[in-house]
Amino acid sequence: PSYYKKLEAAVNETEGLVVTDGSALIDPLFCRASAGRTRAGDDLHPYLKMVECPEDGKAPGFLQLLVFTEEQAAAAVNSIPAADEGERRVREQGLAETLQIISRDEAGYVEEIQADGYCFTGEEFQYALGLQSANFTLESYGGGIRAAVRGIGHGYGLSQTTANKKAEEGWTAEEILAFFYSG
Repeated sequence: PSYYKKLEAAVNETEGLVVTDGSALIDPLFCRASAGRTRAGDDLHPYLKMVECPEDGKAPGFLQLLVFTEEQAAAAVNSIPAADEGERRVREQGLAETLQIISRDEAGYVEEIQADGYCFTGEEFQYALGLQSANFTLESYGGGIRAAVRGIGHGYGLSQTTANKKAEEGWTAEEILAFFYSG
């Protein structure tokens, strides 16, 4: 009930207000907690800038540690739909040794990862393995694979954890929005 009252007050106080980038409405992306900084936007989201969110590391569930057998990981990765270059089927045996993160964005989220010679996006791996974020590391662990994951959600736009902290510090809604959505 206390959260409902808080949400109801927020809705009533902002009735009729919108956020625009010039004359166009923005896509107000948000996540529960970034991995310590939000991700910069693309051509469709130029108003999303990378901002530091040190409070996000204190969010409940910020760090996720998971262990998979190579069989579990291979089955999950092999469930990823085929790409333009065709089907990508990884082998179970020795999969852990073939994992290589190819690139990360400025906020540390995996952009591209290679497994058994095939390339995948960080988000494909995230969803296939049930990771809470694409900001992860993978390593051999006890004959299997250990994933260490930071953040909760895609990391774009407003971090709910940091926004809440700033609200507690007395920031206005407009100040918080301006912090996460430039222009």
